[in-house]
Amino acid sequence: MKRQMPTLRDALTWLLDVLAPTRCAGCALHGNELCDACRRSLSALPRVRRCAARGAPAIIALGAHDGLLRACVLALKFDRARRVGAVLGGMLARKLDDAAGFNVIVPVPLDRHALGERGYNQAEEIARGVAAATGRPLASAALHRRHRAARQASLDSKQREANVERAFAAGAQSAAVAANSVLLVDDVVTTGATMRACATVLRSSGAARVTGAALAIKL
Repeated sequence: MKRQMPTLRDALTWLLDVLAPTRCAGCALHGNELCDACRRSLSALPRVRRCAARGAPAIIALGAHDGLLRACVLALKFDRARRVGAVLGGMLARKLDDAAGFNVIVPVPLDRHALGERGYNQAEEIARGVAAATGRPLASAALHRRHRAARQASLDSKQREANVERAFAAGAQSAAVAANSVLLVDDVVTTGATMRACATVLRSSGAARVTGAALAIKL
């Protein structure tokens, strides 16, 4: 699998990181992207598991979507705390076990408008951390998001299902999942509608098995 060259956006993000002081995504203290105290607190979180249901894969999460973990997710998504994604991904990797055996890692994609606004896909940053910690390959383009959907957070469970229906398609790297066990990575899982829609596409691309992983699950 070819290594992707850095883009202009990557270079600009790096420059901003150099010029702007780094704050902890959890407590906002100056220093590293995640301070030692917050790392210890997050590492001690009991992982959350959700069983497979109605086409959605089984999901393992670093913890519940509240408190410190929620603050870190919000910083990653909305405060340009890009680098904390890989750190949290490495922590998520340590919560996985043999039951989540996988050969390739696929992040849930963003549509091009959201990607342009944010400058990066937070799920991909998390997936990079999982890949670095486990040594498994990352297929960032195995899935493609067809259109911009309404924000899931504003919808009820039935609306979420309809919102993501047919939103995803096989991407340029879809061949990478054929006959493989796939770890599908996202930042937050609520109803599982997005995971379900993505898993359906991955299975149609030949994935032998799909397991979900997320930083947080809303209980």
